[in-house]
Order: sequence, then structure tokens, then C-alpha cells
Amino acid sequence: MKKIILLFYVLGVIGCGGKKRPWEKAPEPVSDQKTTEEIETAATPIILYSDIQTLFERHCMICHRTGVRKINWVDYTTAKSYVDNGKLYERIWTLKEDQLKSMPLGNAFKMTLEERKQIVQWIEAGGPQ
Repeated sequence: MKKIILLFYVLGVIGCGGKKRPWEKAPEPVSDQKTTEEIETAATPIILYSDIQTLFERHCMICHRTGVRKINWVDYTTAKSYVDNGKLYERIWTLKEDQLKSMPLGNAFKMTLEERKQIVQWIEAGGPQ
């Protein structure tokens, strides 16, 4: 009797070879580490033109509605053309230290740094509609 039990034990260990059966697959390792892209995407919300259009209406259209300075900032195609040629970034962000050249001129309409950053994020994302 002991020999039979020993035989089944040996066959069980050797016969299985320690391999898992196909239905006994090991679970995939779970990683809670995120890629840099996932972190940046999560940290930086996508800003669309509809978000920026309000800022243009509040801070830009007061002067740019008519006359020589007429630029229709509430029109996406117009705004996107200024994103593409780099002029919007230059006037909103690069010259922000020079209040006489930075838009709005002299910061007459009190555009905040956060509002400028939001426009810059939109520009750096390529000006999505």
C-alpha cells in the first residue's frame, strides 16, 4: 500500500513537471507605474478653443472688434492662423514682461497670469478646436 501511494506521489510530481495547466495561467503582473505621457496627459487637461474663446471675448475683442486693429478673435480660423504663425504666442506670452507691447496693451483688461498660461497651453497643443 505504501508503495502505491509513493508511486502516485512520484508520478504526480514528475508527471506534472511543475508546469501549470493551460487553464491555470498565472495572472498578468499589475503595474501601477504610469508612463510619462500618461502622467503629463492626466496633469494637463486638454484646452479647446471654446475655453479660450471666452478669454478672447473678455480681453481682446474690446479693442480688436473694429478699426485698424480689427482681428476677429472669436473666429476659430483667425485665431488658429495666429497660433500657426507664432504671433499669438509672441504677443500673449513672450512679451508679457513688456506691458507696452504685450496684449492686452498695458494689461488694460487685467488678464491674469493663469489666463495667459491657459492660452499658452492651448497654443502649445496646436490650437485644437
